[in-house]
Amino acid sequence: MRYASARRLAAVMSVGWAVLRPPGAMAETAGAPAAAVPGSVSALMSGAGLTAASSTILTLFLMAVLLESALATLFNWRPFVETFNARAMRPLVAFVVAYVFVRGFDYDAITALMDAVQAKTAANATPPGMLGEVLTAAILAGGSAGVNTLMVALGFREVKTPASVAPKVAPQLAWIAVRIVRRDSVGDVRVQIGKPDPAAPDDAGKIPLAGVVGQGSTGTRNALQRFFLSEKGRFPSYGGHEVPAMEPCRIIVTARGKDGTDKVVEPMPKGFVPAPGAIIDLTVTL
Repeated sequence: MRYASARRLAAVMSVGWAVLRPPGAMAETAGAPAAAVPGSVSALMSGAGLTAASSTILTLFLMAVLLESALATLFNWRPFVETFNARAMRPLVAFVVAYVFVRGFDYDAITALMDAVQAKTAANATPPGMLGEVLTAAILAGGSAGVNTLMVALGFREVKTPASVAPKVAPQLAWIAVRIVRRDSVGDVRVQIGKPDPAAPDDAGKIPLAGVVGQGSTGTRNALQRFFLSEKGRFPSYGGHEVPAMEPCRIIVTARGKDGTDKVVEPMPKGFVPAPGAIIDLTVTL
């Protein structure tokens, strides 16, 4: 398998070289060098310019691999996964770390590359600037995720986690999610989701228990907090609970009130029928 992956990687690199090779490269190899018009793209991307571009791309690729490997420990750390919304926080954290790295080593790949293709010498080289550093950090931050995808595609790595794989609802199913907002309830909140019994449609005991939202968990965060943090007061915490589409369904949410009595809420009509591929996200105040 590793041998096949290596062959695929070699094929990808060959295609990349064929794309980056200047138009006059074939003629230069076969015979006399082709004359390039000064200032043209062919002149800028030949010789030292092409060497600098290749070196910069390879350096960025290797740095992105190291950055992705270093951040993998944090991104796969259970407290990080359970506390933050990974799809919102991972790009932000990767960019911040990449920018700190770029500033710490005074590394501006964009400016250095433009100086090389414009044939500038060390005497008149452009000093590193904020724009180049921000773009370099963005390339490294985006490259860390891109390198991981490339490694998975080539067979070198198989990483499938809820943080990196965004599941989608199947056409024959529907997703149901319930967000709990606490007002007068204490203790655990029980969430029942299932098909009602035709013989006893009003019997709540016939509906299977789908999940429990723990005591102290609540969905009363503002929109910004919900964007960056995982929701402890939501069942399930991400995605949705799968139910068959085009079949009757019933949702029952039960909590213990502060006065000791049970509070029962049905956020949808009894026996409602979800459409194929439906995503039903409900908010229940208890």
